[in-house]
Amino acid sequence: IERALSERLTEQQELAKQYQNNIAIVQKRMARLGDTVASLNELEEYQGKLDKALEAMKRIREQLT
Repeated sequence: IERALSERLTEQQELAKQYQNNIAIVQKRMARLGDTVASLNELEEYQGKLDKALEAMKRIREQLT
């Protein structure tokens, strides 16, 4: 069980890193081109996914202790 939780934690960490990178890319684009509805929606989507990944990581860590 502990191994499976550790693997899930690693997966969530990788997802969180990917979402953070995507957020940075969108923010750079917004800095260059200005705020567009599409960019704001994309930013909101990635932020929501990042929040879910961070919450999952928190729950997994709690289960590991």
